[in-house]
Amino acid sequence: MSKNVFISSTFKDLEAFRKTVIEAVRQLGAVDVSMEHFGARDDRPKDECLKLITQSDVFVGIYAYRYGYIPDGDSISILEAEYEAATSAGKPRLIYIIKEGVQWPPELTEVGPSAQKLLMFKKRLLARHI
Repeated sequence: MSKNVFISSTFKDLEAFRKTVIEAVRQLGAVDVSMEHFGARDDRPKDECLKLITQSDVFVGIYAYRYGYIPDGDSISILEAEYEAATSAGKPRLIYIIKEGVQWPPELTEVGPSAQKLLMFKKRLLARHI
């Protein structure tokens, strides 16, 4: 029986990293649950992602310098909501955070309030995970 592995990250800045993780998941005989393969769906993106997390066996979070989209009426990004859903569902969580200080394109780096939210989120992740 193969495992379903949900892959969470912002997309534009981490596309190459996502491809590497997807390939590794497939080499292990697991199924990647990733936005690249969602196709057309009727649900809102956040709702669909949270539902897919509950149906997955493992959660992989990849984080760099973008916090992601915050839906209207929400206080956290879809990215952080995905992590919280995996936590609430008791899923094993494999967390990868790019090392601070790594050269990164300025246009792919958060500024302002989102940068602060990202910093706080990453601090929580680093305190909870190896």
